Amino acid sequence: MKMKRHIFFILIATSIMNVGYSQSADDFLNKGMEAGSKKDFIGAVDALNSAIDINQYSVKAYFFRGLAKGNLQDYYGAINDYSRVIELDPKYKEAYLSRAIMRSQINDFEGAITDFTKTIELDPRNTIAIGNRGIAKIRTSDFKGAIDDFNHVIKVNPKDVKAFYNRAECKIDIGDYEGSVADNSKAIELDPKYAEAFTNRGIAKMHLKDYTAAIIDFTKAIDLKPEYALAFANRGLAKIASGDKENGCLDLKKAVESGFTKAQNDIDKLCN
Repeated sequence: MKMKRHIFFILIATSIMNVGYSQSADDFLNKGMEAGSKKDFIGAVDALNSAIDINQYSVKAYFFRGLAKGNLQDYYGAINDYSRVIELDPKYKEAYLSRAIMRSQINDFEGAITDFTKTIELDPRNTIAIGNRGIAKIRTSDFKGAIDDFNHVIKVNPKDVKAFYNRAECKIDIGDYEGSVADNSKAIELDPKYAEAFTNRGIAKMHLKDYTAAIIDFTKAIDLKPEYALAFANRGLAKIASGDKENGCLDLKKAVESGFTKAQNDIDKLCN
């Protein structure tokens, strides 16, 4: 039986800084920044276009337009703006970090890793870049490299719950199921309402054939997130593996009803 997996992706926030150039360009820049702070990203792009028309060397205007485009899901446009920032200021670490995130959005994980690495060169203690590089490495199947990055994050911040969670995910991929149980347990200790960590710990326990304990973890995840389709799917598989086919198939059907349509394949194979 193929167990369903959940990878947590870490999100970033970028600080806004003020800058002044010519008065008119500065007016448009400030207008764009204000619009962005109010989540009026279309208005922000319009104002920042005007700022760039006046001053084509405005690093901040390109950067904040990139942020606005990213929020509008114009990832390629955002990448182009961040590339222009880097062309104008090769040490602008926030541009490398933001471009890396955009590259991850378009599944260019190799490019993202390159940009995260450059961010880390400029700012060695930037755990956002290190952690996100680890996630990009997962996507390129470099699980040991990803573990190294999560180890680094945990060394800097021993209470980083997402780093424990993502390292646990990697340990499943390399077959270290007991290590995955331990890391998920640490994530749960740090955040007792972390439903995804209960689910991933349950998956690791299934690999160890501890189906009873796995069912307990999946049930806890469902208690925390009552429509958690992934937990229903895996609990269904665990119940079937432990001999409770009837209730296992009910869980798989619930997973499909909750939106996890891939569980239908298991229903077709195991429940007929």
